[in-house]
Amino acid sequence: MEKIAYKLFTFGDFDEEEVWLNAMVEQGWALKSVHWMKYRFEPCQKGEYIYRLDYMGNKDEEQIAEYRQILEDAGAQYVTQINNWYYFRQKSELGDFELYSDIESKITYLKKIKNTIMLVALANLSSFLLLILPRLFVGKDDFIQIIYWTTAILQILVFLSFGFGLFKLFSREKALKDQAELFQ
Repeated sequence: MEKIAYKLFTFGDFDEEEVWLNAMVEQGWALKSVHWMKYRFEPCQKGEYIYRLDYMGNKDEEQIAEYRQILEDAGAQYVTQINNWYYFRQKSELGDFELYSDIESKITYLKKIKNTIMLVALANLSSFLLLILPRLFVGKDDFIQIIYWTTAILQILVFLSFGFGLFKLFSREKALKDQAELFQ
């Protein structure tokens, strides 16, 4: 038996996604695979695993394989991946499972994700400004105008999604920096 759930998380929501995946485990459902918004689960014992997500960015296959091996040697299991996001789990009986345990490594991790989001957001904005915006008010063909306006609206929504994700990441980074200052 398997369960399928549909859920949308943006780039800045990886913490919320982890919370949701761990809540699913508490209900007896272990993640099997992810395809965009479609999550497949298989039955497990309630609370059997702890899930963590990791963004690999521009690491090559060899670096990823080494990293996976280090985690597996420590008791974690690779579950699945989507784009550059990797899903790992560890049996909860093994204790706490954190990929980034100190504040400085968490800040570095957030910066890596922020830089990627900013790059993609700028590419999106550039394509909008260079390709779509100049054509929105030119032309007499209604069908073409509908396509351009639809594309423009979609690109604006995507850009806003990136902006919201960046805002969340900047907020998390600031909170971590404030926390680091408390311990100095």
